[in-house]
Amino acid sequence: MLLDKLNFAGQNKTICYFSRPEHELNQEMHVCFFTLLRDIICSTQDQRMALPSLTAKLQAWQESPISPLNDWFGLSPSWVDHLVSAINFLSGDFPGKLSKPYINLL
Repeated sequence: MLLDKLNFAGQNKTICYFSRPEHELNQEMHVCFFTLLRDIICSTQDQRMALPSLTAKLQAWQESPISPLNDWFGLSPSWVDHLVSAINFLSGDFPGKLSKPYINLL
């Protein structure tokens, strides 16, 4: 597991990435938005990614011709708009709104 610090919206976040080299980002279908994020992050050699790079890769995926083939793609007009919220959720940054016990995934 690798740890990294992100700073977005004035908040410092510690993000951990699990070593899964088999999850390279490619033009395959993704079960859900979170598996897409995992595959984007794990597509780098260090399996780390700063928020601007993650945003750019997510935007590129969203604009690719294969992305609409995912069943869940049409549920949002812009998946990039959900990125910060998804990172907050995965890092457990919703005090009082998550069930106990909640295990941070990032």
